[in-house]
Amino acid sequence: MISPLAFPYPWRPADAEGPRPAAVQIEMGLPPPSAARTLRLSAGEPVATVTVSFTVPATGAPVALTMAMLRPELFRIVVEAAPRQAPGQGTGGLASAWTHTGEGWDS
Repeated sequence: MISPLAFPYPWRPADAEGPRPAAVQIEMGLPPPSAARTLRLSAGEPVATVTVSFTVPATGAPVALTMAMLRPELFRIVVEAAPRQAPGQGTGGLASAWTHTGEGWDS
């Protein structure tokens, strides 16, 4: 079990072997009805959905998934990513699996 204190926070970095962000997905679209009510959106108003998955660097095992739905007129979304590093040289950059299509996706 991983302690919540091992995760990174804006005011302090993660523990040395603590979970790291592994992938991020940002999407604009219509929210589920419950989220639309919570955000007090009119019918048909989109939200920005940001999803981040965390893994343990040593094993690559997924440990957490965080999702936030934001009103796009109230937030500015900026994505910063570190360059990918060679194996054994740290945690590397964010995965790009959600940003590239696979071969033959349209067939």
